[in-house]
Amino acid sequence: MLSEFYELTFNGLTWYGFTAEERLVFANGAGGQLLQEARSSLVTKVDKTFYLMDFDASDVKQAEQILMNFELLD
Repeated sequence: MLSEFYELTFNGLTWYGFTAEERLVFANGAGGQLLQEARSSLVTKVDKTFYLMDFDASDVKQAEQILMNFELLD
């Protein structure tokens, strides 16, 4: 099951995310597998580059700490 999509903003970058629970279905139709823990994914795009962060949903505080310190290098 997927949660509703949500957005978070850190350091001027907007991240779009969702949480997957219980079952993850593969895009190729091969079926799915039970997740041991809920997983969250956040994605943002800067110019032509996408950045993805994937983590255990229970680690949300650590993920937010990383995003608060996330900087793009020139």
